[in-house]
Amino acid sequence: MSVNVVSPSPEFVTWRGNPSSELQQRTSELEAEASVLRCFDPTLVPGLLQTRDYAHAVLDPLTNGGNLAAAVDKRLNRQQQWRASSTVTHFLLAEQALHTRIGDPEITRVQLEMLLRPLPPTVTLGVLPRPSQLLSSTTNFILYDDTLAAVETVTGSLRFTDHTSISDYLTVFDTLTAGAVFGHRRPKPSSAKPSPTTSNPRRR
Repeated sequence: MSVNVVSPSPEFVTWRGNPSSELQQRTSELEAEASVLRCFDPTLVPGLLQTRDYAHAVLDPLTNGGNLAAAVDKRLNRQQQWRASSTVTHFLLAEQALHTRIGDPEITRVQLEMLLRPLPPTVTLGVLPRPSQLLSSTTNFILYDDTLAAVETVTGSLRFTDHTSISDYLTVFDTLTAGAVFGHRRPKPSSAKPSPTTSNPRRR
């Protein structure tokens, strides 16, 4: 039996050798360009919703000896820019993300309290309960409109711009959303699938 191996098409941004603050800046630029963000994380609270102490604890082992304070400041600046924008954002967390202890218990407690505060009217936050039936197995990912899907790995970030991959991630996000619990606002399913010409060369 042979395996069909496809030449790698996604861009790979490595963590090694890239200061965390610069990686944060690159992500901030992607967020500023997007009209709609869709974020799924099975284990952690997303960066745009993190408190300073939580972000510090998350980024500490990832800075590779770089400037941790600068990376945390850049993440919080991203939050300010995002909150000041009109970007429609759908956050989806697995319930485990609320139980993962980051830093000491007090850091986690304050972070959970932060999630209870009102969000901008263009933002939804859903939680996929632990007893939910497994409908799709996936790692964390972020969709920027229907032009880019970013998937974080241990060593870097994979960024897909091809039609098939983005369509697959949109479908997975809709599937997970259908099984999630929301407050007053629930995101509508993705009505438009990306066309083969939606790849944005500026993001490659």
